[in-house]
Amino acid sequence: MQTKQRDESVAFTFSGEFDFYMLTRDSGPVIGRRYNPGIMYQHVSAKKGGLIIYNISLEHESNGQVVDTPNTLYSQQYDFKDRYQDRYTNLDDAYYLDVATDSISRSTEMFVAIGGVYRININDNEWFGCNKSISCFEIYFKFRDSFGDLEDEVFGMIS
Repeated sequence: MQTKQRDESVAFTFSGEFDFYMLTRDSGPVIGRRYNPGIMYQHVSAKKGGLIIYNISLEHESNGQVVDTPNTLYSQQYDFKDRYQDRYTNLDDAYYLDVATDSISRSTEMFVAIGGVYRININDNEWFGCNKSISCFEIYFKFRDSFGDLEDEVFGMIS
């Protein structure tokens, strides 16, 4: 008996973006930049080329930070200045304010995204052999539209 490969699914998703600073300031060791939990419907095609995957998702975005008032932002600025001014003597207050803006809370309540994978398969390779050939490559894309405003109102409050 043959079983059919399932080509549709619904799943909870999470994507994250993380980085670190090297030699310029403490990074702790990794800084979270973006957290996107969501729920996604995905359809996978068995085609050798063209649109092979498409998905529709409902997601939330946050950078995981907590600074949401100018006073807290300025406090962060002076904390960074106290921490680094002995090591970097030629930096002004504007630099430390720029460093502090990494800690501003940015999020959207929810957004809808449509994405997918488009495969260009010049030699018409089988799908499982595509990753072994330079004549076959894939383009990943994602378009989104947010509900509500981005939660970084603190920028509008800084003079």
